[in-house]
Amino acid sequence: MPRPGVWRFIRQELKVIHQRLDGITAMLSRKEQPVKVENPGRLLQLKDHQRRTYLVVCELGEATATDVAVKTGRCRAMESEHLNRLVERGFLRRFTRGREVVFCVAIDLTK
Repeated sequence: MPRPGVWRFIRQELKVIHQRLDGITAMLSRKEQPVKVENPGRLLQLKDHQRRTYLVVCELGEATATDVAVKTGRCRAMESEHLNRLVERGFLRRFTRGREVVFCVAIDLTK
């Protein structure tokens, strides 16, 4: 019979799996539509990782680095770096709301 610590670990992992399944179920129930890109030539100027970040901001409208990180599955620091590069290149705008830094689309390539 396994030790009690093993059962605790298994129970904890099952909770994580359950939370992920709840998130996937919620996402599928919302039936999210993919972002439609009307100007793909300009979008192709971005690297793949930046393009993914840009499309998430387009989908959300306004987003913090944490919001984008949740959607892409990457760490917040990495998303913050990508978002700031997109601001430098003119694709996004950056402003503060209270203590939060919020990013929004400057060049809308989806219309």
